[in-house]
Amino acid sequence: MKFTTLAVAMLATTALTTTASAELSIAGSARIGVQQAEKTTANAAATTTVNRVRIEFAGTGSTDAGIEFGATIRADEAVNGNTGTAGSQWVSGAFGKISMGDLDGADEIAVGDVSGVGIAGLGDNNELAYQSSGHNLGWQIETMGFTSAYSMNTASNSHDDAVGFSYSRDIGTAAVNVGVGRSQIGTATQTSYGAGMTMAGITAKVAQSEDDNGTAADVEETAISVSYNISALTGTVFQKDVATVGSADTSYTGFGVEYDLGGATAKIGVMNDDAKRQWIDAGISFSF
Repeated sequence: MKFTTLAVAMLATTALTTTASAELSIAGSARIGVQQAEKTTANAAATTTVNRVRIEFAGTGSTDAGIEFGATIRADEAVNGNTGTAGSQWVSGAFGKISMGDLDGADEIAVGDVSGVGIAGLGDNNELAYQSSGHNLGWQIETMGFTSAYSMNTASNSHDDAVGFSYSRDIGTAAVNVGVGRSQIGTATQTSYGAGMTMAGITAKVAQSEDDNGTAADVEETAISVSYNISALTGTVFQKDVATVGSADTSYTGFGVEYDLGGATAKIGVMNDDAKRQWIDAGISFSF
């Protein structure tokens, strides 16, 4: 039985149950800050604001039979949420969790990214470029620290899916996790690995992906981050290297500091690339 057929069967069974409870919550986040970008060959030096506000609605509930369900949508994505291309919806039970909408791929769920810096991410160059980012149907199940996941893009006319496996546990005072994932779109494949550990205020993460892009140039990404937290202060450094067949390698290095103000967080971040260009941002983020 295909995964899509199985998902439909599970959803149909869920629809026959009676709603026992449900609730709707509203949350928001915002930031105000500035960013300084160094002059490049293509662009002049510029100071810009990096302010924004986002409102998110989340609904959760459960049936008399114990099936749980929920959905989330940001206010600015409401129109696309109505067509199923934004937000997410899910049902979960003994069969695991089935999700639809704007999802992370199963490989990204298993492996993830290393920590970034700054108020606005400074280009999010700490993140790996997962080719499964367009997936809209997923399933995952967790038992005894092991998580298995599968995802696919139902809008694609070619092979477009991903699998991921991860394991997490506490070992003494350390929290440890490892993950591996693989995605395929047509003839292009991406294999990813990752691991992380938190102990005594130190959080270390490493992630790597290897792309076999068929007739296109193959790409390998390797990223690592280390964060240290003491009281309300957290410092983070990261490094990501990108090697592309037939092109010059690129690298990004970031350093950032966060201070918990209680209900808000002050942040400053600095990022440099291998061409010695620098970006800086600073500001305050808050949630409500």
